[in-house]
Amino acid sequence: MVTSLSTYLAKEVFPQYLDHLEDDGMRTTWLQLIDLMISFDKRMQSLLNKSGLLILLEGKNLQSVSVFSVFCDRHDWLEVWIEIELGEMLDKLQSEMVIEKNWKTRLQGIILVSGSHDYKSPAISGMVLQSISLLIERAKSIPSISLRSKFLNSIGSPIIQEFPRLLAKKVPGI
Repeated sequence: MVTSLSTYLAKEVFPQYLDHLEDDGMRTTWLQLIDLMISFDKRMQSLLNKSGLLILLEGKNLQSVSVFSVFCDRHDWLEVWIEIELGEMLDKLQSEMVIEKNWKTRLQGIILVSGSHDYKSPAISGMVLQSISLLIERAKSIPSISLRSKFLNSIGSPIIQEFPRLLAKKVPGI
């Protein structure tokens, strides 16, 4: 079933998406397709775990049980996904960064050093962490470690590099 779906995506769906990528809403539709693929993969993994088949497949090529294997075969499609995902994340974060209350509202942050001190951070820092967390969750579906790493680095690095620069500009005394 996974192989059939992967073949269908590779031959029919992704080429159509690429042809119409500049159309209004197509980037959002691409990300919705990725969400559906993630959901499908999770259900297939659950089915394999419950049936005991995953144990039999262990050590073999697990790309064959993931619809994300289409990205292993077509790295250019992974590049398109990276471009769309990065653009969407940066757009969302930048729209949140212009809202002044996201810089003033203080929430309890992560305790960086063990002890009784609570470190506070602006709400926008939680939004950035949430975006990185979402990125990591999305990357888990990519069956190839090298492609997963490429995905995380290509999207996570620009976000992580941009945030301290904006933080220094917005919050005096840092």
